[in-house]
Amino acid sequence: MLTGNKVKTLLKRDEREYSAKDIIKWWEKRRIIYNILVCTASLMGIIFYFWLLYSSHENDPLQDKILFIFKFLAVCTTYIILTNIFYTSGWVCELVIRRIFFIKHNSFGVFLFSFVIMLSLIATVAIPLLLFLFIITST
Repeated sequence: MLTGNKVKTLLKRDEREYSAKDIIKWWEKRRIIYNILVCTASLMGIIFYFWLLYSSHENDPLQDKILFIFKFLAVCTTYIILTNIFYTSGWVCELVIRRIFFIKHNSFGVFLFSFVIMLSLIATVAIPLLLFLFIITST
């Protein structure tokens, strides 16, 4: 569980000169936490998709259900890859913006890290919710 002190440690970056290597290390040390947060948030989507499997394919043969599971796994794998590409774009963006605008304050990296996490969590929860609402209103 992320308590207040752990969140502060997660978002802490000392005010000193950071090389590109230091910035990448700082981001990469936090990737596991990011993946845990995104996977936890995506449980809603997983539950929704399995609900779809059993509600819309009740009378389908077993091979259709197996095909649905493979499609589901392909979607999950693709989503995990895309969220990690998005996460990587966070430190790439930090490096580029620091170079272009000569930003020295480390609070910018912490802000960008927080922004990446929040945007990922919002998208992870919103996509299944919007899909669910679309299905309910279209029937």
